[in-house]
Amino acid sequence: PAYIGNDNVPYNRLGAALGGMKLSDVREIHLQQALNAVSGMSESTINTYYQTMFKLFDKARKNKLILDNPAEGLILPNGTKGSHRALERWESDCIMQNWDKHRAGLWAMLMMLCGLRRGELIALDWDCIDMKAHTLTVRQVAVIKSNQVTIEQRAKSIAGIRTIPICQPLYEALNSVPLNMRTGYVCTSADGDLLTEAAFSRGWNGFNLAMQRILNGEDVQQTGRRINVEKKIEQAQREGKNYILFKVRAHDLRHTFATALYDAGTPVKAAQYYLGHADVRMTMDLYTHLSTERERAARSQLVTFLDGWLQAPNDIPKP
Repeated sequence: PAYIGNDNVPYNRLGAALGGMKLSDVREIHLQQALNAVSGMSESTINTYYQTMFKLFDKARKNKLILDNPAEGLILPNGTKGSHRALERWESDCIMQNWDKHRAGLWAMLMMLCGLRRGELIALDWDCIDMKAHTLTVRQVAVIKSNQVTIEQRAKSIAGIRTIPICQPLYEALNSVPLNMRTGYVCTSADGDLLTEAAFSRGWNGFNLAMQRILNGEDVQQTGRRINVEKKIEQAQREGKNYILFKVRAHDLRHTFATALYDAGTPVKAAQYYLGHADVRMTMDLYTHLSTERERAARSQLVTFLDGWLQAPNDIPKP
C-alpha cells in the first residue's frame, strides 16, 4: 500500500497493453512486446515494469490460475542510464576526513559505507545497529508522501532485509555518538525529530555546502553578508585559482558503495544481498557497467603511457 502511487504507473501501463486478455491466454511473446514498447525509457522504469509483470504472473501461478509464469526469461530492452555516479576519490576522502563538521556527515558515512537508500537511512533505528558485532541490519523503511513520513517494519522488498558489516571508519563515526543518545532514530532533523523529505533536503544541501567551504579553505559556519558561489568563482579566477565545487547527491553514495563492492571482487550474489536488490540482474547490469568503465579507463591509461613513452627524448647512449 505504501508504494501504491508509484505502483499504479506500471500496472496501468500493463493493463493498457494486455487488459483485455485472460491470464491463461497471456504468452511470453505478449509480455515481451509490451516490455519492448518502453524501450528508450530509463533503465529504472524498464526494470520496474518487468518486476511488475513478473510479480503479477508469479502470484497468479502460486494461486494456480496459470501453470507457468510467462514473464520468466524476458529480455529487457535498452534504456537510458541514470545520472547517478560513484564519487571520485577526492570527494570520498573529503567526506571521510570531515564528516564530523556537519550533522549530516553521519548520514553520508552510512550511505557511502553501507549502501543505504534514503528511506532506509531515515528509518534506521539504533536497535538495528550491533556495535559489538560491528553489523547493521536493514529491516524497516521510511515511506514519504507529500512530505509525510511513515516508518514501516519492512524493507523496500524482501531482498532489502539484510545485515551489513560496519567497517572501522563507520564504527568510529557511530561510536562518537554519546551512549545516552543512542536511542530512537540514528539520523534526525536539526530539532532531533524524524527526518521529513524537506528536512533531509535541507540537511543534505547544508552538508554539501560545508564540504565545499572546507575544500576552499573557508569557515564552515559563515556569518555576515553571504557571497554567492558565482562571485567566489570569479574572484578565484582573478587570483589564478580554482574554486572547488562539491555537488554530491545522496544516491551517489549508494552507487559508490556498489563500486567498492565491485572493486573488492565481491561475488555478484553477495553484492546483490548487500545492495538489497530484488533481482540479481540489477546487480549484474551494474557490474557489467562498472567492468566496461574499468576497461575503458585502463585502455585510456595505457594509451597515455605509450604516447608519453614514445615521445620521450632519445636517451640511447651512442657508441
